[in-house]
Amino acid sequence: MKKLIVFAVVILILTANINAQKKDYSREKGYVDFSSLMGFNEEDMNTEVYLDEGLLKMASNVADDNAEVSDVLGGIKLVKVNGYNISGNDLAGVKKKMSALEDKLTGSGWESIVMTRQKKDWAYVMIKKSGNRVEGLVVCALDISSDPAEENELVLVNIVGELDMEKIGKLSGSLDIPELDKLKSKREEKK
Repeated sequence: MKKLIVFAVVILILTANINAQKKDYSREKGYVDFSSLMGFNEEDMNTEVYLDEGLLKMASNVADDNAEVSDVLGGIKLVKVNGYNISGNDLAGVKKKMSALEDKLTGSGWESIVMTRQKKDWAYVMIKKSGNRVEGLVVCALDISSDPAEENELVLVNIVGELDMEKIGKLSGSLDIPELDKLKSKREEKK
């Protein structure tokens, strides 16, 4: 019984220590606060992924046998994904919010590298650069359902940290990630 109590106390102390060390990423150049810019609340969110620097370092260590993956993950400080279901009634308003977010980011020095505005898809990818370094990436994608009874889906992604787009492009080939392949081909078209 004594060992169980000691074990529980150690777990509580470790958990408190981990929570106390949670870093404020809002000061990072590549960070975007979607909730304030898009006007969504946490209650509206149906999907959330939050991988902070500690988890990404663990993933980088696990991926040590794949140097490319480990190298890409090593410079990333935060990966944040928020997903929302959007009803057809809210679609026009969400498109306006997406355009306003794009304008706000452009006004803050972000560059658009991919953009599509089609009947079923609205999306853009933007990067925040500092000199030749990319310090942040934002993906904003709206998947519009062809069935009015189904909800549409909005996904917002923010990757914070030093990103090497060439390495990410190489990584996409080895992991067979089509969206990253599109980024690579768009980048090559601009050259």
